[in-house]
Amino acid sequence: MLRSSGMLHLSGEEELSYTQFAQRLSQHLDFRDVQIESVCSDEVGVKTPFRPFYPGLSMRHTQDKLGLLPESTEHLLNELKLELKYESGK
Repeated sequence: MLRSSGMLHLSGEEELSYTQFAQRLSQHLDFRDVQIESVCSDEVGVKTPFRPFYPGLSMRHTQDKLGLLPESTEHLLNELKLELKYESGK
């Protein structure tokens, strides 16, 4: 049995911030009138128990610990789009 500890992300091959990912996803879903901007949790009054050094989506740690290889970000965006269509019945 493989054991590992820590936060492991399953994300695409690119290292993206949450804002960058949301922007790419909204473009991929053809949400043309959506404006997504980055804000700091302190600016909006959100208390966080832990603040990572780099709060982004990266599989580097997962790759190192488990040997899993990421898929292309484009492929992941396509899969998310298909899943959303399936769940909405369109």
